[in-house]
Amino acid sequence: MQMDAFIRYLIAKRTVDDRALNRVVWSQLVDAVRARQRRLSRPLRVLEVGAGVGAMVERVLDWRLFDPDADGVEYTLLDGEPALLAVAQERLSEPPAWLRLAYAPINVFEYVEQRTKYPTAPRYDLLLAHAFLDLLDLS
Repeated sequence: MQMDAFIRYLIAKRTVDDRALNRVVWSQLVDAVRARQRRLSRPLRVLEVGAGVGAMVERVLDWRLFDPDADGVEYTLLDGEPALLAVAQERLSEPPAWLRLAYAPINVFEYVEQRTKYPTAPRYDLLLAHAFLDLLDLS
């Protein structure tokens, strides 16, 4: 599939993904994330693996996953395809003041390898990987 077609596909499938998410599980995630934010004295650190065009960031904002009155959110979008993250950066060009976005155009396995070299690197509070495992060759 050509990259432009894949980007259009990822943008178009957001509404399908929205309907597929279990709202009961989402509600429990909201409760857990907000409770974690209340306990922290720093921004919540989020890593999204396979972030693509940024649809999950749009969703967490639209569906109010985070408490905007807490100490903020540091959200890293990781994807091995730089072209997808470039689209995400365009689509997410005006995040709320409490949300700091970082873009990591790197393969997840390379990212993990790099992180293991720096054991004192900050840890994440939340890992998001929506529709990610189906992209991996686990054989």
